[in-house]
Amino acid sequence: MAWFIRNQLTKMGLRKRPSLGLLGNILSRQHYLDVVKLLKKVPLEGLSTGENNLTVKWKDGVNYDYPYIWLRDNCQCSVCIEPSSLNRASDLCSLNVDIKPKVLPRLCLEKENHLVVEWEDGHTSSYHGDWLRPRSFDNQVQRERLADRRELWTSSSLPSLPRHNFNDILNDDRSLLEFLMSLTTKGITIIEGAPKETGQIEKIGNRIGYLRLSHYGHTFQVQSKAQPSNLAYTPALLPQHNDIISVKMNPGIFMLHCIQNAKADGGGDNIFADGFSVINHIKETDNDAYKLLSEVYFTYHDYGFEEVINEFKFVRRQKVIEFNSTGDVIQFRWNDHIRGNIVDVDIGGVKEYYRAIQLLSGLINSDDFAIKYKLSPGEIVLVDNNRVTHGKSAIKDPTDKRHLEGGYMDWDELCSRIRVLYERLGYGDISPLTIINY
Repeated sequence: MAWFIRNQLTKMGLRKRPSLGLLGNILSRQHYLDVVKLLKKVPLEGLSTGENNLTVKWKDGVNYDYPYIWLRDNCQCSVCIEPSSLNRASDLCSLNVDIKPKVLPRLCLEKENHLVVEWEDGHTSSYHGDWLRPRSFDNQVQRERLADRRELWTSSSLPSLPRHNFNDILNDDRSLLEFLMSLTTKGITIIEGAPKETGQIEKIGNRIGYLRLSHYGHTFQVQSKAQPSNLAYTPALLPQHNDIISVKMNPGIFMLHCIQNAKADGGGDNIFADGFSVINHIKETDNDAYKLLSEVYFTYHDYGFEEVINEFKFVRRQKVIEFNSTGDVIQFRWNDHIRGNIVDVDIGGVKEYYRAIQLLSGLINSDDFAIKYKLSPGEIVLVDNNRVTHGKSAIKDPTDKRHLEGGYMDWDELCSRIRVLYERLGYGDISPLTIINY
């Protein structure tokens, strides 16, 4: 795999230095091929004009059409794009939707791989071929830009959890990128070697972007409490679930740092399952249950008291499965211990409702899908809270000490950091690509 990627990087002009072979470690083969195809550096060969579009031709035989109105709207000069903020500075309402080139567009002799268009309105625009190519209107390119690159797993297909070093993540950009891409594709990863004290969740959050404030605080201490506001703060079994789905925008990423855990045979093991993989299985084996989980709104409620917000009473109706415009599953939400008592189905469908959620809950916790892992002190687990469920086994001895610190982030900040790192490390601008479909 590494040899294959080094070869392709060299052929496609993306391999500026040997360290770029790291792409083979942080991307699946298909994800890598998609990225390379869209970022492929090929010289421009020629141009031709049509009634409404400019056809741009590259030397590898690829031809793409670009509407004149889109080209004029997306002029990249310092008049049209404010150089510091990179915000649009042009007036949209003054744009002529029927605009055409005043003279035949040409390849620029002064700038390598640029084309120049002089417009009827007197403005001149220049476009780099490498900028135009991944922004094509071609249907295949659009599919590649929107491709879902997540890798689903079951208990048998993920024999061990991806692992990354705490200090490497904090101090090395390539290690940080590898860690972030691992979380993006697998939905779960372990950081090892963190200090066994509070404050490490915040360090990871600040390295990526910033933590998300919730009603539990910027971070929260997971310990047994006398009057718990959450089942997690008890020694009891914590069924697998997604966190804080009783609000409109639940956190995208859940983080849990183990400071002290119950003794080896004392319970308190963490349990995880890939909700997308479970949903795929239900789709293939029980269409009625899949349809119900896709269409019915479930009511979730979360009541309690926390110092951050004092008394709280969150209630929200959510579907278990959410789709994007192309029909891909983009979110999985399930949390039985805050499931409400409002059931929005006809009375004749109540039994089917319970049959579907029993099937779902059983699969999530089954040996086929669930992975059990006991966190060691100094380990931090991060999970995609829009996809992967988490829970814990009961602690056998209620007096056994178990202390973890938790926190949340959102995917927007993480995806922003990935784009910045790609460009900083010399892999190219991947902003045209969808990193993760949410």
